[in-house]
Amino acid sequence: MRKPTWILIALAILVVGLFVLALWHPWTRSGEQARRSCGADHLKEQKGQKCHAPDLYAMRERDREEEEGGGEKRPYDWFYMQRAYPNWVVNDEARMEMYRQAEALSARYAFLNLAPWTQKGPTNIGGRITGLALHPTNASIIYAGAADGGMLKSTDGGVTWAMLTDNLPSLSVGDVAIDPNNPNTVYAGMGEANLAGDNYDGDGVYRTTDAGATWTNLGLTRVKRIGRVAVHPTNSNVLFVAGAGAQFSADSARGVYRSTNGGTTWSKVLYVSDSTSAIDLRIDPTRPDTVYAAMWERLRSPTRRKAGGATSGIWRSTDMGTTWARLTSGLPSGVTVGRIGLAIAKSSPDILYAIYADSVGYFTSVYKTTNAGNTWAVTAGQPSGLFSSYGWYFGQIRVSPANPDIVFGLGVPLYRSTNGGTSWSNASGSQHVDHHAMEFDLSNPNRIVDGNDGGVFYSTNGGTAWTKSYNLPITQFYAATIDDLLPQRTYGGTQDNGTVRTQTGNLNDWADIYGGDGMYCLVDYTNSQIIYAESQNGNFGKSTNGGSSFFSAMNGINLSDRMNWSTPVVMDPNNHLVLYFGTHRLYKTTDGAANWTAISGDLTNGPGPGNLVYGTITTEAVAKTNGNVVYVGTDDANVWVTTNGGTNWTRINTGLPNRWVTRVAVDPSNAAIAYVTFSGYRIDSPLPHVYRTTNYGASWASISSNLPEGPVNVIVINPITPTTLFVGTDYGVYFSLNSGGTWYPVGTGLPRSAVDDLMLHNATRKLRAATHGRSILEFDLTQLSGVDYGKPVLKPIEGLKLVVTSPTQGEIRLSYSLPKAGTVRIALYDATGRRVQSLSEGVVSPGAHELRQPLGLASGTYFVKVEALGQILTRKVVVVK
Repeated sequence: MRKPTWILIALAILVVGLFVLALWHPWTRSGEQARRSCGADHLKEQKGQKCHAPDLYAMRERDREEEEGGGEKRPYDWFYMQRAYPNWVVNDEARMEMYRQAEALSARYAFLNLAPWTQKGPTNIGGRITGLALHPTNASIIYAGAADGGMLKSTDGGVTWAMLTDNLPSLSVGDVAIDPNNPNTVYAGMGEANLAGDNYDGDGVYRTTDAGATWTNLGLTRVKRIGRVAVHPTNSNVLFVAGAGAQFSADSARGVYRSTNGGTTWSKVLYVSDSTSAIDLRIDPTRPDTVYAAMWERLRSPTRRKAGGATSGIWRSTDMGTTWARLTSGLPSGVTVGRIGLAIAKSSPDILYAIYADSVGYFTSVYKTTNAGNTWAVTAGQPSGLFSSYGWYFGQIRVSPANPDIVFGLGVPLYRSTNGGTSWSNASGSQHVDHHAMEFDLSNPNRIVDGNDGGVFYSTNGGTAWTKSYNLPITQFYAATIDDLLPQRTYGGTQDNGTVRTQTGNLNDWADIYGGDGMYCLVDYTNSQIIYAESQNGNFGKSTNGGSSFFSAMNGINLSDRMNWSTPVVMDPNNHLVLYFGTHRLYKTTDGAANWTAISGDLTNGPGPGNLVYGTITTEAVAKTNGNVVYVGTDDANVWVTTNGGTNWTRINTGLPNRWVTRVAVDPSNAAIAYVTFSGYRIDSPLPHVYRTTNYGASWASISSNLPEGPVNVIVINPITPTTLFVGTDYGVYFSLNSGGTWYPVGTGLPRSAVDDLMLHNATRKLRAATHGRSILEFDLTQLSGVDYGKPVLKPIEGLKLVVTSPTQGEIRLSYSLPKAGTVRIALYDATGRRVQSLSEGVVSPGAHELRQPLGLASGTYFVKVEALGQILTRKVVVVK
């Protein structure tokens, strides 16, 4: 063949290769998992850093097939669904009861003067920011809301941060708003509305009137997820809330709410349907009777996700929310309309922008109106890179308060237009991907603060360059480990920030060593240079050079197996070359992950419904005294054991609850003694979450005793005294000195963020807790020695008083006082002990308080119960009609 022909063939191959590469490039490929397989990968590629995640082609192909099966871009629900199983929604009342029990247990043992937990970072990695607010006259004061880290405040422009709400029952924030008339008053709408399934629902709207020192719940607890909070520009008593409603079910709590008395009472002023959320809301700054609301039809379950529909659209009210009309001229309609974001130009309020996504999740177009919404048109230019996907995750657009032509579109990258949408350019700069929030300094609009999955960034030149704000301990961990030989080194897998580590033990020098959503990671206990790391759905790699590079460690594992979002992998404590990897069956390697062999069949009940991945192994444990003994747990409540290295398996979950198994653990001195922990909440009857066997699972005994009743995510056994146990739960870390007979809180000051993993380094007696929203914290176990953990007497708290006016005719009046701030729950009970009416619940400031509330009860004798600061006070109430 002639040489020119060879050249043409080579060129053709090159072109095809480049085309395939473009299709599979990390920031253009389909699927949540594939997009994040290298974390902030498109930024890494721009900086010349290597994306370490192996086997991308196979993983991407699986994602593509999964999406094509459902025709949607699906979120991952590992955090939420393990807590809901076997149901599809979490029992909120049971969750709140767990929170109350945790608060009471902490207060009960407070007099023991336990030492505090200390922050171990990372503070330089960050996490997902969902809401921002800047002080209107002093932009150095910034309030930020994290997806699962609560409310934060900086008074120095983002250099340092204070945590404001660590003790609230939910640390998931949907939006933040400052009262423009009184900047010390700040509102937090709880519950992220971005369809992310890695956090809890919120519990309404909180307000602080002292710049974040104390917070009060204003109600709307049934709304669960809040897309926007807006305050009237001249009348602080008028508030609007965009209620997104429940994450996994249709509910009538969705819609736009209004208060005309500063949040004392609320009225639903716009309701479209039980499947239509209010997701965004804007008040005209010069004609505040005019309010715009974006409504979004969405339904979601483990088997399907509907992210759009005919009821999605923009509504407008010109009488402060009393009546509403849908805006249609020039705007899209129909079943394919998805999430919508709104922005109003403060300097020219007749100009608004709206960003639309479709029902699959792709952004489609930016629309603009110049006549206050009467007519709309697609902007002349469209930021094509913005419309890759995941519109349900972002849906935000912003416009400069000083120039209506400067517009930002928030998506995977950040796009900017300086000519009213005629053209757009990528303005991401050095920022992390996935943008959710943005605010402008009103005195200097060139100063902009942006919130994304990497935390808070700010620009001083209108978005041309960005600087990261550090000192934010809000990283969401899935799993973590300590280097046994070099215990100052901590590793952990995180949501959207990869596998990160510190080599010094400092808070602010953590670095990403393996991309994607980081999951399990291991360090060889004989060689610190050998590290194993994993990204979502079992993408497993190995490093032999201390984490400088990774290669695939999945030879022999069938990539078509079902793999959990956080696929478990463990190292045999008897042989560092032996590891176990769980899909729907268990794999074993005896050569340090060079080769894997399946040693079981399917240990689950089979795949779950729909095309999300269920029916997987969630945990494994190997006996220290006998490496042939391996215990396994699954997401569908199965527990298994083999005593001969996998030749035979015995199912041992008889008598255990039908809940997602979170951990199995083996007594280091006796292979017959094992523990199993469960996620989930009770439905009607009590639900223990920790069990112990002494006979290889032939029988089990509950050792939950006085633990707060709710998800237990991890259990660790003290290797020196195996009767000492530690558990990490959704509300605290607890320990037992008698194999679970009695549990005590470990230390003080641990944020109420779910503890997904615990690490005990026995030589240094350090216990580290990896939280799903407040980074990693450490407790020095030597501080527990010498403390008398005999049964304590519940000491009354001085200054806690309650006075109730009785008898009453249709209204209860009571007064109470608190010596310090705390969560207060007030409810009425009948003579049988049944709760008949909730009166109040929330964080209350110290001092005297009064409550007056109508009673819809029949005549008779009732009891009012006040729970506060670990104490319970009751008073009799006589209702006379």
